[in-house]
Order: sequence, then C-alpha cells, then structure tokens
Amino acid sequence: MRNKYQFLLGIPYKALFDFAFMVSFVALEKYDKAIDFVNRLDSYDKTRIRKDLIPTKNAINLIIHYELNNRAFLASLIQNAKFYFNKKEKFLKTEKTIAVYIGKLLKTINKTEQTSLFKELHLRLLEYRVDPFEENAFDYFDYISWAESHLCSKKFNQLVKEKFAKKYSNHYNTESE
Repeated sequence: MRNKYQFLLGIPYKALFDFAFMVSFVALEKYDKAIDFVNRLDSYDKTRIRKDLIPTKNAINLIIHYELNNRAFLASLIQNAKFYFNKKEKFLKTEKTIAVYIGKLLKTINKTEQTSLFKELHLRLLEYRVDPFEENAFDYFDYISWAESHLCSKKFNQLVKEKFAKKYSNHYNTESE
C-alpha cells in the first residue's frame, strides 16, 4: 500500500520519514530494520535532502553497527567518516566525537577500558549539549542516553523512558490538579 501513495511525497519529506523510522528502530533496538532505513536514506539524491540529516544519519549508522558488533564494517564506516570530516568545512563536534570514540571502542576488548571510554564520551557529549552550535545534534538523537546506557547497563530505550517520565512527571501532575 505504501507504494500506491509514494508519489504524493517528495524526496525531502520521504527522507524525513525514513530518518524518523531509522531513529525509532534504533530506540526499539531493531538494528536490522534501522539499517534498512539507513540504506533508503543513502539511496536518495543528496542534493534533495536536508544537509543536517546526512552527518547525523552517519553518526547513528556508526552506533547501529557498533550495537550489532559489525567490527569489520565499522572500520570502513569510520574511515569514510574521517574522509567526510576532512572534506567538510563545517560539521558538528558531536558527530565527529561519536566517530572518534566508536573507533577507539573498536580497538578495545577490555570491559574496563570500554567503560572508561564511554565515561569520556559521556562527559564530552554533556559539554556539547550546552554549546549553542552543537545543541541541534541532540534534537535528532539522544546520544547522551546512548552513552549512559553503556555505563549503567540499562537498555537505551528504558533509559530514555525513565528520563522522559522524570522530566515530565511534575508537568503532568500539576496539570491534573
């Protein structure tokens, strides 16, 4: 049925929907499905989709393959990311930091070292979160909760739900009174 109405949406809108589905499947830990949407995003003419989606998609793609333990493919993705960052004049530090730390995590098998790297990554992301130039990166994906999930051994989606409930519990409680 989706193909029947596909012509009604232009590529920019299709890309936004595909991006949202990709993020949703990551949150649900359905990484294979998320990859399908990464591939769909990659198939679009890059001049027709929003420029901010491409590097964010690339950072999330690294996270997907990290979670799937696709170590060999990740090495290739990280090389592509380095090429992209060297070529591009403007990019978000958040995106580059994700690539750098996933590259470091690839080189470690020791759980203590991995935890240390996730702590460093978490601290960096917290710094970037308050940077006006970087804050948009966090509108698309909760990188901080992803890093935290590896520090506290909770599922990413569980951590996001808890944060959401905590953030909005007072809001909903005062509205009902």
